[in-house]
Amino acid sequence: MKDAPDISESVRALGYRMSKQILREYEKEHNIRVWDLKTFQEAFSALDSKIG
Repeated sequence: MKDAPDISESVRALGYRMSKQILREYEKEHNIRVWDLKTFQEAFSALDSKIG
């Protein structure tokens, strides 16, 4: 099992790539060029309500 890939690392990497893609799409949809605290809070509030 020493040479088996670490599943938790694979899941972490997948989550990281997915979150980057979600944020890129949100930026495109809402024409965001610069993130500030207000934009960040609004984005995560909206995304959280969609994810549920």
